Amino acid sequence: KRKMSSICAADSHSHIPVFKWSIDAPGYLRVFKLARQHVLLDEGADGRYARDQAAIVRAIREGRSFCALDGVAVASGFVNRIEGEGLSAGPGQNVPWALGATLRVSTPQGAGKPRIKVFKDGVETADKHGWRLDEPIHGPGVYRTEVWVRQPGLTGGQRWMPWIFSNPIYVTAGAPVPAPRIGTPTPTATAAASAPVTPLP
Repeated sequence: KRKMSSICAADSHSHIPVFKWSIDAPGYLRVFKLARQHVLLDEGADGRYARDQAAIVRAIREGRSFCALDGVAVASGFVNRIEGEGLSAGPGQNVPWALGATLRVSTPQGAGKPRIKVFKDGVETADKHGWRLDEPIHGPGVYRTEVWVRQPGLTGGQRWMPWIFSNPIYVTAGAPVPAPRIGTPTPTATAAASAPVTPLP
């Protein structure tokens, strides 16, 4: 099956028609801060436009990113990785399944205590109330994570609402793919970096 990568963005129409008039609300800047696609790069952006642009497009194409409603709380620092047998993989990447493999999720503490939901092949397999989740991986499959928080404000009624949607991590039954050893991932402007099937130090 072909890999699928999801992206999100905000669509703004500032001029709302009301009879013969229009209301300039909400403002463009406010709307565009609502949702953000956090891109996970092998290396941090260094200001070389062509190189940075190519790296960002490649990461988005490969699914190495996650969507967040940063208007609720900034999601920079969200971590979603599967580790096992000395290997580690993040969104959009493959990792071979091994006994003891674990999905590790951690979220920023900026929006109250969230609910972390895990889906395997489209079926919910875990739902934990907290900022961290360490969930055993019980076999090959496509693993995806969602994070939900209480809706802020007086009108939301404190109902649960989605905050972060991560692209899938693909756990395969095949042999490990060799990859270079790297050190601690370099943070980007929006989130921690990732690398293809990263051997743990």
